[in-house]
Amino acid sequence: MLNDEVDKIKNNEVVKEEITEEVETKPLVELATHITDDYTLNDNLKIEIHKKINEIDSYEKLMEVKSELEDRFGKIDNDMLLYMHGEWFEKLAKLFDIKEVKETKTSVEIVLGKEISSKIDGEKLFYGAYDISEYFKFNYRNDKIHIILSTIRLEKHYLYYLIICFHKRDLPLSTRFLSTALPPSDLNFSQANR
Repeated sequence: MLNDEVDKIKNNEVVKEEITEEVETKPLVELATHITDDYTLNDNLKIEIHKKINEIDSYEKLMEVKSELEDRFGKIDNDMLLYMHGEWFEKLAKLFDIKEVKETKTSVEIVLGKEISSKIDGEKLFYGAYDISEYFKFNYRNDKIHIILSTIRLEKHYLYYLIICFHKRDLPLSTRFLSTALPPSDLNFSQANR
């Protein structure tokens, strides 16, 4: 996402670099990542903002970046806040081995990897999800847990609900359902930063 925006800002003047072993993957959730000219006209500042947002890997970091941006440039809009949460979700997705996110007009489905699916306490998962929203459903296919969230009646973007599902710290216990459904030894938050 960051590289795409940097390219856009540079008027699509893409500088080709040597191909490295690290392959850039497509984000799991497609979101608007454009920083409007209303926020800042300076292209270098836009690049700096994208880099800061790309660093978000926790609630604390999100609040730190949000506070810094608002101190420097003024209140951020809902699209930028969603972009920030999207970056955080991408880091959580790595931690929880989320293989894919399927979005339709009426729902979003998350597919967990086989290994993590085998370790989750299904009862805790079900009750924890219901505490967040009655619109969660679950399937178990091909040794993978599929978490489905109906998006029709949600008050906010579905991403906010998904982050609550996967975030371990700083949220009320009743909303930390996925991280409490796993044994503590299976959560290594340093993995999310790889």
